[in-house]
Amino acid sequence: MRYEKGLADDPKLPIDSLDAALIVNAYHEMPAHEAMLQHVRAALKQAGRLVLMERISNQFESLSREEQIKVHQLSAKLAKHELEDAGF
Repeated sequence: MRYEKGLADDPKLPIDSLDAALIVNAYHEMPAHEAMLQHVRAALKQAGRLVLMERISNQFESLSREEQIKVHQLSAKLAKHELEDAGF
C-alpha cells in the first residue's frame, strides 16, 4: 500500500479510484473546501459516493458559515449547498 500526504486543497487521491469517500467532522476545518470537493469528486468512480458528516447545535444553525466554523460546526443546509455547487 502506498501513502501520500495530501495538501490543504488537494487530498492527492488518484482520479477515478474510489468507490466511496467518508469525511467525518472534518469538512468544516478545510479552508479550501471548494478545491477539496473537486478533487474528491474526481477521485470517485462513476457510481462512487461521498458521505459527509458534520454536527450542528440548534443554536448555531442560523449563523453564517464563518461563525459556524469558529465553533467547529457546520449545518447540513450549508454543506448541502456547497456539495451541490461542486457537482454532487
